[in-house]
Amino acid sequence: NAPPVASIDVAEKGYVGEEIILNASHSYDPDGEIISYRWDLGDGAIAEGEVVTHVYKEAGRYRITLEVMDDGGETDTAEAYIEILQREGSISAGNGLIYGIAVLGLISLILLILLILRRRG
Repeated sequence: NAPPVASIDVAEKGYVGEEIILNASHSYDPDGEIISYRWDLGDGAIAEGEVVTHVYKEAGRYRITLEVMDDGGETDTAEAYIEILQREGSISAGNGLIYGIAVLGLISLILLILLILRRRG
């Protein structure tokens, strides 16, 4: 029994919050058939199937690992890397919190000034 050959087809780059398609359809077994596809998506997520989708929640470089197994129990592994980017102008969770606090502070300051002016007038 010859081992299968794992092959990953995935874009080199993607964006936070957008669906990424991972395709193993070019994987093959020279003398049988592949019976399982197991993906480690590099961010703690695991998936199974010939074609899977995933959404990364944080920007960064992720190592994707695919393990295929054939009907004879032989396995092969392939690796690929994907760079997940934050879209320019988008607000991440940390920036969103800072923005929210700044707006709340500005509103509080305006209300305080109005209260002071009202008491004087």
